[in-house]
Amino acid sequence: MRPHLEPAVTDLLSRLHGEDGAQRARGERTDASLKAVHPTVGELLYRLVIDQGARNILEMGTSHGVSTLYLAAAARHTGGRVVTVDRLAEKTAIADRHLAEAGLGDVVELATAELDEFVAGMPSASERHSAVDFVFVDVGIPAVAPVWSRLEAMLTGDATLLVDGGPPGYWQEPPMADFIESLRQRDWLVSLLPMHKQHLLGIRGVVADPPNTP
Repeated sequence: MRPHLEPAVTDLLSRLHGEDGAQRARGERTDASLKAVHPTVGELLYRLVIDQGARNILEMGTSHGVSTLYLAAAARHTGGRVVTVDRLAEKTAIADRHLAEAGLGDVVELATAELDEFVAGMPSASERHSAVDFVFVDVGIPAVAPVWSRLEAMLTGDATLLVDGGPPGYWQEPPMADFIESLRQRDWLVSLLPMHKQHLLGIRGVVADPPNTP
């Protein structure tokens, strides 16, 4: 049976999702805005990490740490750890406070860096104690695509990828469509999830049957 989120976490998430909703209603969309993942996406992150027993979790795009809270709560149950990166130091600081408030700071390593610099400084899977087995991307494919080959070398052969997406048609535009095609060519099973936006779910090492195969 999958464990429930702790009350301290659910209370904080409820408050943050409420603040995010109020900001959106007022049209506040600046670098300082929460820009939190939708609660259903957060729940999906929590379930995926726990159900797959992921222990080495990478998040790109910490923001105020809302998605990080879901990931960290799941990592607490799997005995894992979350590494998360954002380019804005003020957001890293806010996320750090939220994690401390939820009692989850001990399972998260926060970093402030540009994505290309952060990925360039990461060791390859063969050099790490354990390769990354779960990745959540919330910075946009244009930022991720240039570093993906390097990042992919740090993943397990059965890693899971979840990418925050966009409205219908988002994944048909370049460079998003090119990113999907490159995943499929390298043995990733890719599916687009019709949630409040279209999110990409990828599982590495699963080869899909060709079209019309019985």
